[in-house]
Amino acid sequence: RYTRQGLACTAGSRVYIQEKIYDKVLGGAVEKLSKLKMGNALDESSDIGAIISEVIGTMLLPVSENFTKPIISAVLIMAYMLSFYLLTFALKDIPIAVAYSTWAGVGIFLITLLGYLFYGQNLQWQSIVGLLFIAIGVAIVNTFKNEGAIS
Repeated sequence: RYTRQGLACTAGSRVYIQEKIYDKVLGGAVEKLSKLKMGNALDESSDIGAIISEVIGTMLLPVSENFTKPIISAVLIMAYMLSFYLLTFALKDIPIAVAYSTWAGVGIFLITLLGYLFYGQNLQWQSIVGLLFIAIGVAIVNTFKNEGAIS
């Protein structure tokens, strides 16, 4: 009732980057996004299938009512299985740490957004800050994945 007292930053589309690394981060993000293979989520050459399948499975968890609804539960299990299957194709081109962190990070954001839209689930500002750190971490991992690799 008295949280935020009218003060809330809802500018989720803003990212603040230090000026000295701005060009590098922006260039890396543009490069990564331009290489993202969009298309049919079930196509092996698409990079989004694993994420979409995992999000579908997770969004069906509450609807399955603890796996008491057989058809929904079967779809949920198939979505998770498909997600891991499609994730293996991303591993052909992307290191496992980068692929998994991207898969998990983007999945978390989509689940948060869809949880708000479909289930009316709200988050405290602290949780939103935590999600922002996840997004920043995923961006950093993807931007600097090939530099100064540790052997």
